Amino acid sequence: MQFSKEFLTELCDNDEYVHTEPAGDSRWLEYTRAIFRHNGSLYQTTFARGKTEMQECRPYEYDPDLIECDEVQLVTEVVEVTRYRKVSDV
Repeated sequence: MQFSKEFLTELCDNDEYVHTEPAGDSRWLEYTRAIFRHNGSLYQTTFARGKTEMQECRPYEYDPDLIECDEVQLVTEVVEVTRYRKVSDV
């Protein structure tokens, strides 16, 4: 579904996301994956911010007027983790 740049910028400015997580970075920018609710459905978007005040890149600043966002759903997964511990700690 497509959303206007203004709508997504307002969500970001007001921090109205259900969830955010890092989505990578480059030398000057950090990328964030954000989940938001619209009309009862969840959607995801990715935006960039400058890492310092010298990289003045606001979220969605260089994106087109309409931005495609994928619909997502919450999925709970069980993940097995293998760790090594000292024998004295077990």
